[in-house]
Amino acid sequence: MREAQKSAVNGHRAAYEAFQSGMSEFDINQAYLTATGHP
Repeated sequence: MREAQKSAVNGHRAAYEAFQSGMSEFDINQAYLTATGHP
C-alpha cells in the first residue's frame, strides 16, 4: 500500500507541474503515467 501511495504522489506532482507549465490535458496525463511507471 505504501508503494502505491508513493507512486500516486509522484504522479500527482508530475501532473501538477505539467498543468502549471500549460501543457495539454493529454500531456498532463502522459506525465502522470510516466511518473507512476506506466509505459
